[in-house]
Amino acid sequence: MDKAFWHNIIEDEYAVPSPYSIATLTPELLSYLGSTDSELREELAYMILCEWIGRGNYSYPDIQKMATQLLYNLTIGLDEQQSDTVFLRSFSVLILTEIVCYDLTQSILSEAEVQQLLDQALDYFLLEKDVRGYEPGKGWAHAVAHSSDFLWVLSQHQFVSTTGLMRIMDAIGKKITAPIDDTYLFDEDERLVRAVMSVLQRNLLGFSFLTMWLEMLIHPRGRIAWNADLDGKMMEVVRNKAETCARHNTKHFLRSLFFQLRSPGFANLNLVEHRPPVSDELLPLVEHTLSQIRAWC
Repeated sequence: MDKAFWHNIIEDEYAVPSPYSIATLTPELLSYLGSTDSELREELAYMILCEWIGRGNYSYPDIQKMATQLLYNLTIGLDEQQSDTVFLRSFSVLILTEIVCYDLTQSILSEAEVQQLLDQALDYFLLEKDVRGYEPGKGWAHAVAHSSDFLWVLSQHQFVSTTGLMRIMDAIGKKITAPIDDTYLFDEDERLVRAVMSVLQRNLLGFSFLTMWLEMLIHPRGRIAWNADLDGKMMEVVRNKAETCARHNTKHFLRSLFFQLRSPGFANLNLVEHRPPVSDELLPLVEHTLSQIRAWC
């Protein structure tokens, strides 16, 4: 189908034109998720699929089949960087987000299916190496932000228990502190914080866990702590671009977390409706953690 065909569907309030059916059109839309044409990928395939999922146009078997394909998509080219396969992974995870979002109100997925989604979401989140945001000429890649959105929605699900929430927090901590060759430039920190705020809103995690989680952010496992003195070892970190980028990303993440915890509500940012119950107790700890990341000169 050409672009005009899909634009007509949108203009006709997402109605399926005769003699076509959603079943015959969906495979083509799913194939566009990997397109380097941002109009096909973002404005057409993504928008139409989200609308049809949200309207309940897919049966439970349809959703199962689609989720299986999308989860497989997350594995394609996962060991690559600067490759066009990132678009397929990144936009597949967005459609999975929409499926889980739909399930929050419709409850069509089993507990085992939600756990599988969580397992594979965390695997993908930690293994994704392509952290580009906006790619000129091709549009949004934004894999870190999109997978953060998936964790944000999963953290709200009734089948994600305290253990699952801990796993989400651990994964976010590992991701934000991971040595990478570039800093996050396209508000990835805010999308990561949105997932954290959603976890905190569940009010299931103990304060001791949160304290240890914050400590882990400035003491990345197996690496030099970022509050160490500027001795010879610390200068090794300063000269290491990947470590410097990780430190920069962590500082921005903690700043975003601090200001979100201070905010009275998050409706405008589509975060959560109210401040998490632990906000007042957590604020000074976040501020202290941030202050522990020493300035380099």
